[in-house]
Amino acid sequence: MFTRNKPLQRRKPLGPGKKSLARSGWRKKPNGTSTNRDSELEEDVAEDDTDARAHRALWALLRENGINGFIFREHERIGPYVVNFYCPAAKLAVDIRLAGDSDAARTAWLTTQGIRLTPLKAREVLADSKAALDRLAESFTLRVISREEP
Repeated sequence: MFTRNKPLQRRKPLGPGKKSLARSGWRKKPNGTSTNRDSELEEDVAEDDTDARAHRALWALLRENGINGFIFREHERIGPYVVNFYCPAAKLAVDIRLAGDSDAARTAWLTTQGIRLTPLKAREVLADSKAALDRLAESFTLRVISREEP
């Protein structure tokens, strides 16, 4: 039978804003060095932050000006997919992506529906949002001209 020499004690609170080492994510590797198991999560959060900042920057420009008077919608659901921005008049979808992201099945499905998907890289939008808007305007103009031709 198990016997305990010391009586059970309550743990003392660490105070506001403090975490115990067990809950902070720090663990010992087998070789004795410490590592943070949350480093991969931190990288994912940083990528999400980059994507979100690029999205906000481009949406501010599209909401303010539009392109040639055409209106864009934000987070538009098209069939089973959601695109960042969509102009129903021109059937043009805009998607902000991180470097290396690609979804061929989604692009193919949108193309079969007559919707052109224009991907923009998040880092390009953050570096020069006006240039990204110009690239989008060029794609938009080509899309409108091609739709008007018989």
